[in-house]
Amino acid sequence: LSTSRPGAALEGGSAPRTTAMPRAPPQSPALEQLGLEELHDLHSAVLLAVVRAHGVPAAISLVGASLQSLASAAALQKPSGIALSIASTSDRWRDAARAARELPDPWRTEVQVSTALGVRRRYDAASRTWTADAVLVRLERDPFARGGMRLCHRCKVLQSAQQGWHGAGTNFVAKEYAANEPDSVALLEADCRMQGQAKAFAMAFNAQRVPKPVDFVQCWMLALPGRGHFAVEPFLSGDFTKYSSNSGYVTDEIIRYTPHAFSHFTFEYSRGREIVVDVQGVGDMLTDPQVHTRSGEGFGRGNMGLRGMALFFASHECNPICKRLGLHPFARHAASSAATVPAATAAGEEVDPLALIVAPPARPIATAVESSERLHAPIHFALALLHARSVRSGDESLGPGVFATPARGLYHLAASAALGHLPAITALACLHSQVRPRKGVLAALADSLQRPLGKDETLATRYTMQAAEAGGA
Repeated sequence: LSTSRPGAALEGGSAPRTTAMPRAPPQSPALEQLGLEELHDLHSAVLLAVVRAHGVPAAISLVGASLQSLASAAALQKPSGIALSIASTSDRWRDAARAARELPDPWRTEVQVSTALGVRRRYDAASRTWTADAVLVRLERDPFARGGMRLCHRCKVLQSAQQGWHGAGTNFVAKEYAANEPDSVALLEADCRMQGQAKAFAMAFNAQRVPKPVDFVQCWMLALPGRGHFAVEPFLSGDFTKYSSNSGYVTDEIIRYTPHAFSHFTFEYSRGREIVVDVQGVGDMLTDPQVHTRSGEGFGRGNMGLRGMALFFASHECNPICKRLGLHPFARHAASSAATVPAATAAGEEVDPLALIVAPPARPIATAVESSERLHAPIHFALALLHARSVRSGDESLGPGVFATPARGLYHLAASAALGHLPAITALACLHSQVRPRKGVLAALADSLQRPLGKDETLATRYTMQAAEAGGA
């Protein structure tokens, strides 16, 4: 076992902390004779048992304590290079689990309400089915926090009679929508499905041997007679950080590669059908995400569809983890950096319109462009529409740090066409013919340049031929 993970330096971090020398109890020959795959299975079984008996937070504490012990032991070596004996794996896990169970309960005096019997429903993202069972809870009547649409209540969940109400893994947060929300049950179910889908993506992300794995807490539905419906998830103790939003915001206060690489990964892993954004939580234990879908359907009212995907890529800068995973960088205009200019100055932009147009590829689209890169085609088109709408309405930006100009809008339109996106190809054919395109707002991009995009029969013919080959009428 080793705590030196491949690529761990990618995330940065502080200098290692000095820890006390661990005591070295007798070896456990039975465990040492197991193969790596068998030890991995044993490790997974222990974690699953802790999660079922004591909850996710207890399992996290167990892993943290174990890694700290192993790191301490690995750092202590004799001059001859022979490692000192360390405690057997089973002893380490047992000590860590005991320490997790003995942590004080921060809500011991906060939740003083009667016990209620409720119905718990859990969503399985793999089978897309719900399972139900009974659960004993203690739920505060008054919320301890309020958001724009939801209220948060402290909630105790009885995991076992032996553990009682104040052991590790008994503290949860129960969320409900405001009383005037008619679709509250459907929205809560969408929240649970969304969290389950994000957790499935996290498992696929971690399987790529990333420097720092991520996870999402499990969320489930709770129905209480006389109280209504709630979405319940484990309480996360620690400093809560919001790494991104559902509309393109990416924090620059805390520089982290993993959360943003994870969002980029979900887009390519789903073949452009979905992307997980609004990444937030405590460390790499995340919660309350938002999923945008290419169709714009499902996953609640926060699903902004292609517009939400486009806003993410408008602000996302690929980092070393994106490169390590082989994710395709999203192409952007050269001016789409810190040195961007607002739309108010667009009329004075010195831009050669022809330089913005990406010529149609000489080879068929299927062989000229890698399949994963073609996933960006509808995103470029959505960004072109966003730039066009902002330019027409006089708005200076698409989102935080992303300024709108006709030059960048035309760039994304041309990039989408080069990737074989038929609506972009036909729009460029129309613009070069000085014909209003089907998406009329795109005309604002050609008309708002200092030198408006003029009629060009050569390019118009090339794009028209390309549209015909792609099946356009």
